[in-house]
Amino acid sequence: MSQYASRIAGSLSSPHKLRLPGLSGLAGRARTPRRVAMLSVHTSPLHQPGTGDAGGMNVYIVELARKLAAIGVEVEIFTRATTGTLPPAVELAPGVLVRHVDAGPYEGLAKEELPAQLCAFTHGVMRAWAGHRPGYYDLVHSHYWLSGHVGWLAAERWGVPLVHAMHTMAKVKNAALAAGDTPEPAARVIGETQIVRAADRLIANTAEEADELVRFYEAERRKVAVVHPGVNLDRFRPADGRAAARARLGLPADAFIPLFAGRIQPLKAPDILLHAAARLLDADPALRRRMLVPVVGGPSGSGLAKPEKLQKLAARLGIADVVRFHPPVDQDRLADWFRA
Repeated sequence: MSQYASRIAGSLSSPHKLRLPGLSGLAGRARTPRRVAMLSVHTSPLHQPGTGDAGGMNVYIVELARKLAAIGVEVEIFTRATTGTLPPAVELAPGVLVRHVDAGPYEGLAKEELPAQLCAFTHGVMRAWAGHRPGYYDLVHSHYWLSGHVGWLAAERWGVPLVHAMHTMAKVKNAALAAGDTPEPAARVIGETQIVRAADRLIANTAEEADELVRFYEAERRKVAVVHPGVNLDRFRPADGRAAARARLGLPADAFIPLFAGRIQPLKAPDILLHAAARLLDADPALRRRMLVPVVGGPSGSGLAKPEKLQKLAARLGIADVVRFHPPVDQDRLADWFRA
């Protein structure tokens, strides 16, 4: 993960790639940003991954911010306040501050309704910036298209580069829509196209994603940097092994355990695991006494719904007796599930 953060920082500071403010008099030498304004409108890095709209992007932002801070780059993360009791700012880690922005009602607002609140969110970001000296932020790093629109305006107003990570793309999702999933709206497609044109740097997780940015959105190849996501190897490692992890989780030592971990939504296709489990049991009925299929995570969106469709599918496939639904867990507990 440290190498990942270093590569991000290097990608941002290389003078032939991305020009940071305040370089006059430095004879063209590269300068690492001192402070980054990171934007995550629709989901807070403080939320539990696996619930509502909190998922891999939350982990990505938290780990990236921590590692950037560890190499001397301060990070302030702006996110929408979801309750009235939240303090204006929370220190996530040394050098990492989470700023809560009031934008729309605290509760009951779906992600699809957030575009109407971008003006209010941008206003909150600008108010926070107004209390600082000129040049306080060296760079804006936005995550997901909603944040990209706020970042576009902020970067232009502050005279700093805009770095954007799409995380998911509407055109790509619509081209491979899962059964039962809703197509992404035209407004998002238009918004993403605008961000691709406005951004100074686009961060892609893989070479394939970089190609998709060029193919679907006509991104300039020179503006796309491929930075593979890191893994926290201090946490996600074999540790004391499978048997010990199963004991901590209360799982049978001799069980056969195919695992799903993540938010429950059609795009992540947990149904494929259930169908696979059913086929395995059809092929080897004796496996039933040892099979256990944990589904660890909560439903996407408001978090108010239950994974009823998946439960009904398990019943229809005749495997309800081996499928177990578990609520989202913290990262240390998740590592145990992977070990098990």
